[in-house]
Amino acid sequence: MTERLDPLAAGADIEAGYKRYLKTLLAPRDPALATAFDRAVDKTSLLVKGPLLELTPPYAAGATLRSLITEGVLHPGFSEFAATIGLDRPLYRHQETAVRKAVAGRNLVVSTGTGSGKTESFLLPILNELVAQKAAGTLGPGVRALLLYPMNALANDQLKRLRQILSATPDITFGRYTGETKQRRADAEAAYRSMFPGTERLPNEQLSREEMWESPPNILLTNYAMLEYLLLRPRDIELFDGRHSGTWRFIALDEAHVYDGAQGSEVGLLLRRLRDRVAGDLPLQCIATSASLSGSTDDKQGAEATAFAQKLFDAPFEFVDGDPARQDLVTATRMPRRPEPTWQLDDDKLMLLAEPDADLNWVGSNTPSGDVADALHAERRTAELKKHAGPGPKSVAHLAAKMWPDDALAVTKLEALVALGSKVTGRDGNPVLSARYHLFVRATEGAYVSFTDTGPSVLLGRHEIDPATGRAVFEFGTCQRCGAVHLAGQPEFDGVREYFRPAKRDSKVKWLVLTDNETADLVDEDDATLDEDSGPGRGTGTRALCAGCGKLDGGLGSCGADCPGGPVLRVREHRLAQRIMSKCTECGALSRQVIRRLRTDTNAAPAVITTALYQNLPPAEDETAGNVGGGRKLLMFSDSRQQAAFAAPYLEQTYGRMLERRYLAEVLALSKNSGELLCPEDLAAGARGVAVRAEHFDERATSTTLKRAVNPWVMAELMAMDQRLSLEGLGLMSVGLFRPRKAKIPAGFAKIGLTEEEFWGLLDELVKTIRLQGAMNLLPEVDIKEPIFEPRASQIRVRSRSSDRDRRIISWLPGGKPGTTNNRILFLRKVLAAVGASADAELVLDGCWKFLLEHRLLAEENDRIAGVLYQLDQEQLRIRPGADCEWFQCSACRRLTTHNIRELCPQGNCDGRLTTFTLPPLGADTNHYRTAYRTLAMLPLSAREHTAQWEATAAAEVQREFVSGEVNVLSCSTTFELGVDVGDLQSVMLRNMPPKTANYVQRAGRAGRRAASAALVVTYAKRSSHDLSKFQNPESMIAGRMRIPWIPIENDRIGRRHAHSIALAAYFRHCYDRGGEEWRTAGQFFTPVENTQHSAASRVREFLTPVPDAVRASLHAALPARIQREIGVEDSAWVAHLCDQLADAENDIRSDIATFQELIDQAVREGRLDLGARLQKTLRTISDRQLLGYLANKNVLPKYGFPVDTVELRTSHCEGSIGARLELSRDLGQAIYDYAPGNQVVAGGKLWTSRGLHKLPKRELESLQYRVCKECNHFESGHVLDESVCRNCGTEFGPAKRCVLPEFGFVADRKPEDVKSEPPRRAWFGASYVETIGEAVELPPWRSDTGVEVRARSGTRARLAVIGEGSGAGFVLCTWCGWADPIGPNRSKAKSHHRPATGSECSGPLEVVSLAHRYETDVAEITFSSEFTYTPEAEARWLSVLYALLEGASEALEISRDDIDGTLSWSVDGRRSIVLFDTVPAGAGASKQIAAELDRVLRVAAGRVADCDCGPETSCYGCLRSFRNERHHDSLSRAGALAIFDGLGLPDADPRAAVARWDSESVGVSDAVRILLDELDKAGVPQPQIGIEEGRHYWPVELAWPTEKVVVVEGLDDDRDSGLNEDGYQVIPVEASDVARRVGALFTAR
Repeated sequence: MTERLDPLAAGADIEAGYKRYLKTLLAPRDPALATAFDRAVDKTSLLVKGPLLELTPPYAAGATLRSLITEGVLHPGFSEFAATIGLDRPLYRHQETAVRKAVAGRNLVVSTGTGSGKTESFLLPILNELVAQKAAGTLGPGVRALLLYPMNALANDQLKRLRQILSATPDITFGRYTGETKQRRADAEAAYRSMFPGTERLPNEQLSREEMWESPPNILLTNYAMLEYLLLRPRDIELFDGRHSGTWRFIALDEAHVYDGAQGSEVGLLLRRLRDRVAGDLPLQCIATSASLSGSTDDKQGAEATAFAQKLFDAPFEFVDGDPARQDLVTATRMPRRPEPTWQLDDDKLMLLAEPDADLNWVGSNTPSGDVADALHAERRTAELKKHAGPGPKSVAHLAAKMWPDDALAVTKLEALVALGSKVTGRDGNPVLSARYHLFVRATEGAYVSFTDTGPSVLLGRHEIDPATGRAVFEFGTCQRCGAVHLAGQPEFDGVREYFRPAKRDSKVKWLVLTDNETADLVDEDDATLDEDSGPGRGTGTRALCAGCGKLDGGLGSCGADCPGGPVLRVREHRLAQRIMSKCTECGALSRQVIRRLRTDTNAAPAVITTALYQNLPPAEDETAGNVGGGRKLLMFSDSRQQAAFAAPYLEQTYGRMLERRYLAEVLALSKNSGELLCPEDLAAGARGVAVRAEHFDERATSTTLKRAVNPWVMAELMAMDQRLSLEGLGLMSVGLFRPRKAKIPAGFAKIGLTEEEFWGLLDELVKTIRLQGAMNLLPEVDIKEPIFEPRASQIRVRSRSSDRDRRIISWLPGGKPGTTNNRILFLRKVLAAVGASADAELVLDGCWKFLLEHRLLAEENDRIAGVLYQLDQEQLRIRPGADCEWFQCSACRRLTTHNIRELCPQGNCDGRLTTFTLPPLGADTNHYRTAYRTLAMLPLSAREHTAQWEATAAAEVQREFVSGEVNVLSCSTTFELGVDVGDLQSVMLRNMPPKTANYVQRAGRAGRRAASAALVVTYAKRSSHDLSKFQNPESMIAGRMRIPWIPIENDRIGRRHAHSIALAAYFRHCYDRGGEEWRTAGQFFTPVENTQHSAASRVREFLTPVPDAVRASLHAALPARIQREIGVEDSAWVAHLCDQLADAENDIRSDIATFQELIDQAVREGRLDLGARLQKTLRTISDRQLLGYLANKNVLPKYGFPVDTVELRTSHCEGSIGARLELSRDLGQAIYDYAPGNQVVAGGKLWTSRGLHKLPKRELESLQYRVCKECNHFESGHVLDESVCRNCGTEFGPAKRCVLPEFGFVADRKPEDVKSEPPRRAWFGASYVETIGEAVELPPWRSDTGVEVRARSGTRARLAVIGEGSGAGFVLCTWCGWADPIGPNRSKAKSHHRPATGSECSGPLEVVSLAHRYETDVAEITFSSEFTYTPEAEARWLSVLYALLEGASEALEISRDDIDGTLSWSVDGRRSIVLFDTVPAGAGASKQIAAELDRVLRVAAGRVADCDCGPETSCYGCLRSFRNERHHDSLSRAGALAIFDGLGLPDADPRAAVARWDSESVGVSDAVRILLDELDKAGVPQPQIGIEEGRHYWPVELAWPTEKVVVVEGLDDDRDSGLNEDGYQVIPVEASDVARRVGALFTAR
């Protein structure tokens, strides 16, 4: 039976699993708080949106191809495609329009939605031209049409389509030329046979590069990055201007909406160069297809879309209103009506037909044609679903209720209907229902508690004041061992009183612990001995906290008059701020992050969601079914390369660990093990069998290999510190000591009143404390240093007395150190007190130790320094299935145990009592981990990173592994959103909200592209303003308005690289033609030719002196006039710049080669031949780097998808083979943070630490002085700074600091580490500053209704400085070797360090510096009129407005938040200003657009700030906060921003006015309809249904009140209006001047 994904069941599993996970994260020991927390998670609607169902809408039909042939629009020869193209199938109307215009020779933009057949809009005219040339006898070798794609996946789809269409037309040739195309014909044919066994290649398909060189195809498919290479390489000349030149006629760009900003500039210049090469002054017909683009207003859509295309192609496009013949924008027309349904499926029959292998022949009998698809189109339920869901994505619950009112199975029936419609395909090749489901899950901001009169009240949104009671709100976390409640916050002083508020900055978090314990806080001595991070001082003290107002030492009349009253809480205060709390004073636990808050991050929560999704995927049905996970495949997307790189190993580790525990749980649940006592070796043997049956291991794995893999699972489980996650801690496994028959209970224990069972139970609990610390010997084939044993991954021993931190020795008896104890003595004291014994606890504990030794339950070893030491002997342990045991749970800390000793909790400091505990049945278990260990399908998983951090061949290998099924989870970044063809997928996982709707559509489109079922797209909204804002309205992400791209074609930094490309292409061709010289690798190009001192690179200057006429002509043809002036085309100034860059690149690679040769020689001298061989391989990798890619990395050539000023984090010198296969590059402005010394990045499954700045021989890093005014934040920099007073405010500056510009990049530590479960270490401290505003243009001011003015100046060539200061105090930098380290509180002052590249010692001088990047870009400077006077006290408001405007601009104008940033500055007339700027050097057009559309930006910013879940007195990651602005979190508040927006009179600026609005941003709603909706809302008209279909024939209408039979329509359509009138509807056109009055009057009359 064929299996399919059930999207709704998967969605339900994801939601249930996520909520279980959240409830498992926090386990408050206070029962009332625990209940309130669970209830808050269960009842909240904040966490999940959806599933939403999206259907491709029906489009209006047009003429058939045969009728176009008859009419003479298409050439008569087009009829020869009759066998492969349905000539009698009607085109869509927009396809017909596009064909007519294109055949007439017009350039076109075709902007239509998903599933609208955009490809035919350019492919049909191209085929028509080719058959015309064939008929004329002019069709021979040579390119006629270039089909240019942003991604290989789309090119590959088109290739498959061309194979089908051209299979009967051998005279028309075609070929795909991408990085996947083999050079040799034999290799290409072998790859084809491997991919399509039994299928003969078409004679007209050019499979190899050699074939295309010999005879260029008529239709060439490629991507823009490969087109750059084709224009550069002399071997590819035949495609452009060789023997078959002059044949080019068409350039077709698919998915043109992706060419935005810098990317659009790059491709625009590339197309100019292409035109210069292949056409010169001859016309090329240009066609761009795109998703549905929206203009700034509806009436500007045509002009803006054609202006975009004109800039992109540098070709004429026009849009003349009122003249359809001169309108070069083609948009889709929805089907004006649909036939009335003729029959209806019975619900029971529907459920049967939806089954994957159901016989559908009966369905066809319900239509005259007998066609199943025709029958379903005419079925009433299908028609009704299209009516409600066709206009835009809708909630599944809403749709189900509409279609099956009051039916408990409505959702199930809806899913069945969609499944049926998805698997039935019509004659047009489209499914009856082209459907996709969307589910959105959001991160949490924390858990917050208010102590009300009726008990704790938990809020999941950030607040400082409870909106219901007015009482203080506190963020809380809990201890992972004992459940103690910890409040996280920071003290605030009002001059008289001290209050405790939720922390605004994590770096300032202080902790209060709710406590009833009178004793001073103690530390568990075992933890203190083994904890590697001693941490800051740990002094505490007890205080009182008023739960009413948050005053410390409050209550009893000491609070202010505004205190609403409330209980006074006893708290223990940790005096030092600690972002991560690693100590619990209540139980003594000491380990990293032992106190956990409800802060779901970008790793753990998405992994939980991804696991649930993966578990719901059906197995593959093709040859990959025998691979890992049964051939299941999942694609994960992250916008951050770092997050994508970390996600793969993190998911593999966490999912793998869960799966390992699932195997162990399965062994324990086997009936044969019921009632049995297993030893660790037994459990390992059983787990090996279960894992082998689950195909967890390679089938070639030997017994030794299996033991080496599985034995650590068992040992890690027996010493699992995370008891709330372990099998034992969750009641699925019991572990105790073997009880020798001869072992008698010592008489002393009987005397104090313990039974034999109680004695053994006591001993088990005491021994458990050392077992969980890792003081135990191991099964064979286990290495304690394996990552699975973190954080105790070292040998740990125990002795009777005296711990030793350095040697990792713990003491059985407490050592008596002040402030420490151990859990053993605490528990024993409780037991002795419970039985009324007066015995000395230490003597009793010593007696237990002696008993263990006497009965050889401990393994002895001799340490030559420490003497006799012991470990628990794992052979003496016995394991029982949890189901065989009687369990007890502590009433306070909720710990489970099988030993009930006088109802005492075994946790030493816990005062809870044990009660009987029964394992919950599977369906009712609320514990996330226990549910997983019992129910997880045993499906192995293999995850890999696939990002731009791999060099090309390594990335291709990862892609191959995924396509073949060897790897089945691929974690991708945005670069490979446009570059990976991964075949058929049923689901994708988006680990953050994409920056734009276009990105979302692109990623979502990877699922279900070729599968006959509805796909599921799952998106996790992380803690960022953009993500959480889009989460509130996910429909705007799925199918929102896509703005027309901006193309800053005059970016001189980008233009310079294209000039270099023109010159080097000419140079390469010159050398190839003259002497057959060509260079494929960087080593060949930059290494001196034999017997000379000159490399090929060094001869470029000679070639360009003077600049050849052909090169100069191409520069004039391809580059805009402004770029020509900027780079000096006329005086050839650009040549020196190119040659200097080539010299730096040569210097760099030759330095690398010399360094490695030195290391190789050293290894040989030391006899380390294996090391020498590895270094030799690395040297070859460096030397053999692909030349064009190397030049792009050095900013010499265009690097598509990347900003301009990129630098590398160099890893090729590092140990192992992975570093040489990486290409880690970032924009310099970002690199001074991401690659700053001491920071870490993940790439290739390894963790790389930046160790310094790369230096070139004979080149020094540029150094500057800088200073920032402490009073007004004014910034100055220069080589020498003289004045010491701020020119803005007159404040003394203080001493200047020094910064360096790391223009040569960074160097990684030579030893990479394995990726751990914690994210990479990263310090982010710094800011951006405006040095000059540049050439500014004053725009008309924005005026409020009250006369307040806001002015915007659009600036170009503004100079900005980005300063990175490490952890806050800068870096120490060696001026000799470039080694650097961030300055922190514990930094050693020693000058000795090691050279980053070689590891040799260096004693070079050290200096304190910051890192800097200076660049010019576009800015928008915003100032306010005198009503808003700046004072230092108002700084917080200004900062709040700054970040509100950035987020508002990002949403309103669909700008990626990474592409813009902002800062406070000062205008030339001394006013405080807000400066928003493009982060792309030389600008990408965003800031200009912000200035131009200030009104829209202001209104969206005000609305976003007004409508947030957090309290107005604070801010959160849903409105103003981000990781980058953490230094300002203290200052950011919604109230601060709203105060200014309110002063501007902006709507929704008052939070009380932020009521729920009608969905005026619905998909497809025009500006006129949106305005009308606002008017109707204000007039009190009932809410309409928006964008649905009404009447018997399903006429599309804009607004409808179905019960009242009233509709609002747009546009002239007499058939529609009369049809609706016949059905009894009152039809009102939106264009009517009094439309609002007429609608309102109808409802008033009724």
